[in-house]
Amino acid sequence: MTDPNLERDLRHVNMALGNLALAQLSARDLEGINLYGANLDRSDLRNVNLKFANLTKASLRNADLRGAVLQEAKLAGANFGNSNLRGANLEYADLTGIVLSGCDLTGASLYRSWVEGALDLRSVRLAGARMERVNLPEVLMSGVDLTDVNFRVAVLYNASMDGTTLVKADLRDCHLTGADLNGADLTDALLEGALLEDVNLRGAIVTDSQLRSATLDNTVLPDGRVAR
Repeated sequence: MTDPNLERDLRHVNMALGNLALAQLSARDLEGINLYGANLDRSDLRNVNLKFANLTKASLRNADLRGAVLQEAKLAGANFGNSNLRGANLEYADLTGIVLSGCDLTGASLYRSWVEGALDLRSVRLAGARMERVNLPEVLMSGVDLTDVNFRVAVLYNASMDGTTLVKADLRDCHLTGADLNGADLTDALLEGALLEDVNLRGAIVTDSQLRSATLDNTVLPDGRVAR
């Protein structure tokens, strides 16, 4: 099925493995639709409602998903390469095996999203994103601009965050045990209650007053000293 001007209600249609490349579906209500393995490359999905949708192993490369609602959608193994997800809602979503390379997630909400295994976000734009309570252990974010990102109560243990920009980020009560923050810029970041055990902060821009309210144990400080 390749009609780019779909007009009928697709919510109750099984579109698994369907071909919807270049489809014009902006602002459509597709809540709960089955798009398992479907091809949605380069589709217009602005402000579309895909809450509870099954997008497992679907291809959405170069799609426009600005403002889309993907809350509690099944996204495992989906390919969003180079898609625009600015302001999208991915709350409570399963991100296991998802491909987000080159995506723009500026201002998006990933509240309580989770993943099994490491998620690669190194080429993703995330400034201003809402990532409270995400469960992303071993996430790869080296060098990413995380300005104003809200990571409050997030699980990011063993994360690769070296060279990141975390200016004004909210890391309160964040679980960062074992994370690599070598050379990170934490200017004005909130660290109250953050778990920084076994964290590498060598060369990071962060003040003693910021660290005072965090939990430090075997933490490598910016000057190379180890806090016991």
